[in-house]
Amino acid sequence: MNIGDKVKFLNETGGGVITKFIDPETVLVRIEDGFEVPVKRKGLIPDMGGMPESTPEPKRSQVSNKDTKAQNTFPEQKNSEQVYLAFTREGNPYQMKTHLINDTNYHIYFIVGLRKMEQQLYQYSGSLEPNTKVVLGNYKIAKTDDPTIISVQYMGFKNGYYVPFEPVNRIIEIDTQQLADRQYDKENDFFDNAAAIFTISTSDISENLKFPETSYNLHVRELKREKGKSVEKEIVAEKQKPSDMMEVDLHIHEIVEDERGLTDGEILDIQLRRFEMSLETALRGNIKKIVFIHGVGQGKLKYEISKIMDKKYPDLKYQDASFKEYGYGATMILL
Repeated sequence: MNIGDKVKFLNETGGGVITKFIDPETVLVRIEDGFEVPVKRKGLIPDMGGMPESTPEPKRSQVSNKDTKAQNTFPEQKNSEQVYLAFTREGNPYQMKTHLINDTNYHIYFIVGLRKMEQQLYQYSGSLEPNTKVVLGNYKIAKTDDPTIISVQYMGFKNGYYVPFEPVNRIIEIDTQQLADRQYDKENDFFDNAAAIFTISTSDISENLKFPETSYNLHVRELKREKGKSVEKEIVAEKQKPSDMMEVDLHIHEIVEDERGLTDGEILDIQLRRFEMSLETALRGNIKKIVFIHGVGQGKLKYEISKIMDKKYPDLKYQDASFKEYGYGATMILL
C-alpha cells in the first residue's frame, strides 16, 4: 500500500484514499466526507475500481527534528532501559523497514551506519524521545552470504537533573540469509506482528557512570552527621526548580459541566478552543513543555490538533507523549 491508494474497509462499508502512514501498521484514510481517520492496514483491502494517485518515492534521508512527528509510543508496561534496532516486513523478504526503539527514560541522540570495507557508511541520525520508536527508513537486503554489519551510536540526557551515562557504541553483526528467512523474527511488545529485534545496550544505562565526590556531597554528609537524616531532604527540596511543564485534559467532561445536548461538532469546537487558549497561555508563560490529553477515540481531535500546529505554529515541535505516562492518548508540544 502507498499514499494515494484507494482502499475499502474490510469489516465495514465504505473506504477512501490513504493520505499518510502513522506507523508501519496504521495509516490515515480520507473518507468521502473529507475526514481523515486512522485505520489498521490489515483492516483494508485495495479498491480495484480506481487507479492510485501518484506519489513520490520516499527517500532515505536524515531523521531531523521535524521527523519526530512520525515517532510513536509502544505498549511496554515496564522499561527495559534498553535501546533496540528492529526490522519489520510486509511480504517481500528482501525489503524491510528499519526502526530504532528507545525503551528508556532518556532522550537520545543517535547515529546509525552500515559497515562497508572496514568503514562506516552513514545511514540515519536524529533524536528520539523517551519510551518511543521511530521508522528510520527502508532497508533492502542484498542476496549475499556476507553478514549485514550495522553500527549504532547514541548518547542520552533528561530534562532537569539526571545521572549521565557514557555514550554507547555498538556493532551488530547479522546473518543476512537468516534475516531474509525470518529466523530472527519473534513476537514482541513493540509491534503487532513478529519482528527481528536486536539489543543495542546490554546494561542499565543509568549505572554506567558514577559521579566523583563533590564539595556539595561532602557538605550534605557533614550536615547529616550534625542534624540527622532529614537535612538531605531539606537541601534537595531547596534546589528543586519550579515546574516548567503544563498538562491540559481536553476530555469534554473536564471542560464543561454538562455535555448533554452537544453535537459531536460542537464538542470538537469546544475542545479545540480550549487547546488554542491553553497553548497561547503556555507560550506567554515560563513553560517549556505542554501535554494535551485527548484520548484515543477515532483520532479526530488528535488530527485536528496536528492541523492547527502545522498551520499556525510551524516552528513548534510536537509528538506523541510518553506511553508510560499517558498511554496513546496524549500529544506533547515543546515550546
